Amino acid sequence: GRAYGADVLLRVRPGGRFFGWIAYTYVRAERYDFGTGTYRPSNYDQRHLVNVLGSYQLPRRWTAGARFRLSEGYPYTPVVGSVFDADADRFSPIASRLLNSARLPAFHALDLRVDKEWVFDRWKLGLYLELQNVYNYRSPEASGDNYDYTQRGWVRGLPILPVFGVRGEI
Repeated sequence: GRAYGADVLLRVRPGGRFFGWIAYTYVRAERYDFGTGTYRPSNYDQRHLVNVLGSYQLPRRWTAGARFRLSEGYPYTPVVGSVFDADADRFSPIASRLLNSARLPAFHALDLRVDKEWVFDRWKLGLYLELQNVYNYRSPEASGDNYDYTQRGWVRGLPILPVFGVRGEI
């Protein structure tokens, strides 16, 4: 296989209490397909990834922030038909000859976070609450077909996910 790509990061810190960044990644991850004699996308090929993050430092050691994530969907090999197997009493899929020739829909999510930090003589204590996927987009993570492979649906990811954390520093 082979992989190549590029990253661009624009960091924003205009002074004061706001900071953030915008990051874009273009990457290709490919595997050589001996059957066709060509390269095809690997199972984990995500060509476009965008992250936008901003945080604002509030008084009394509070910080509030947001992050937006967007990425192209993973590739998969589509089912192009099926055959009924009478011995097993079920349909068997016929996969496309072109491996990983279709893609899942894009993933995107907005996350919000609030941090509080206390500073003591010799150590720091931090607490945070993060809400991931605030607008509840259930991103497709895999494709799934009905019993005879005539209809395709998506296996969807988690809904809104609250995360609570504690951090200590010496």
